[in-house]
Amino acid sequence: MTTRICPACGSKDAEFSAPPEYRYRGSGLGTIRLHGGVQQIRCGACGEASVHIEKEQQLLQVLALMLLLKPGHLAGREMRYLRAACDLSQAKLAQSLDVRRETVAEREGRDNPRLDAGAEFFLRVILLREFLEHLKSDDQLSAAHHAMLNEHCKAVFGMSDRVLKHPRKRTLAVRQVDQVWEPELAIA
Repeated sequence: MTTRICPACGSKDAEFSAPPEYRYRGSGLGTIRLHGGVQQIRCGACGEASVHIEKEQQLLQVLALMLLLKPGHLAGREMRYLRAACDLSQAKLAQSLDVRRETVAEREGRDNPRLDAGAEFFLRVILLREFLEHLKSDDQLSAAHHAMLNEHCKAVFGMSDRVLKHPRKRTLAVRQVDQVWEPELAIA
């Protein structure tokens, strides 16, 4: 522990410590374990106890990135966190999803929102696009974070473009080449 000036009262009787692990609950996601980047402050004069998280805005964006990259379905509180990280209201997200605002609120309130794979994918595409838009005005991510985000964008937007931007074909055409059936038009 190091003694420094208390940020609350100005006393020189404040003790600062850096715990090896800190359970961060400020995100609304449940407990997130932080290793490093945390200072706990206790003042012997005024009794004030506080915690300082270094680069907390970056931490919050990294948590959003982790959720966007997370395999499997999102829990309701994870949906709520991502919506808030993108500065979206429930009404705005509902409009993008073409559902009622109450539907968004219900999903966010459940541990398991019970979205089918298509609805989950559509939600994630919208949240990813909104997160990218939000980063234009408040980007705290490192170059390594951007590399991960860019790879994820290529995969997600590539899939959504293949599904959404190609006209529906009424018939499929296949051709047998050297006794192997091959599609006439490969989906790229």
